[in-house]
Amino acid sequence: MARRVLQLVAGFVGLAVLPLVVAATMNATEAFRSASVGLAPPDDLTDHIVVVGLGKIGTRVLAQLRTTDHKVVAVERNPHARGVALARELDVPLVLEDAGTPGVLDRARIRHSRSLLVLTRDDGENLDIVMAARETTPSVRVVMRLYDDDFAATVQRTLRASYPGPRPAAAVSRRSPHRPSPPR
Repeated sequence: MARRVLQLVAGFVGLAVLPLVVAATMNATEAFRSASVGLAPPDDLTDHIVVVGLGKIGTRVLAQLRTTDHKVVAVERNPHARGVALARELDVPLVLEDAGTPGVLDRARIRHSRSLLVLTRDDGENLDIVMAARETTPSVRVVMRLYDDDFAATVQRTLRASYPGPRPAAAVSRRSPHRPSPPR
């Protein structure tokens, strides 16, 4: 008899504690989400620069842009990237998602932006992001970081032929201007 009473009390205690455990878990999950979400761009933001990629180069560019009067929105998929802390410190609107995912550039207000700087480490990803941006906003000015010189030359020729208007700038190479090109 005592055993049944003990089981009954344990069951009621379990039922009483379970909602508290679930509520605490949900609260912790929401706290994590809000800590990992950046400051969203305001709905009336226009004439800004969208910076995609907050690695070494993107962080430097972000810091430099913030020393001027430029409005900036940053997009980075890795919440632990080196520039995320700087973006938060500078109160730069931050979209913590993959820029290649549909709708992410819209959340960065690409249609109302002045220009797009795509500075990730992946040449193919950079090109995909630029092409997606050009589909929705053909007039946006673009700066794209490309590592591979041959790929950069091909992209430049293709973009020059595909998009009328201002010509794409010459490809920026990792090579020093004082060092000759390697033999092919």
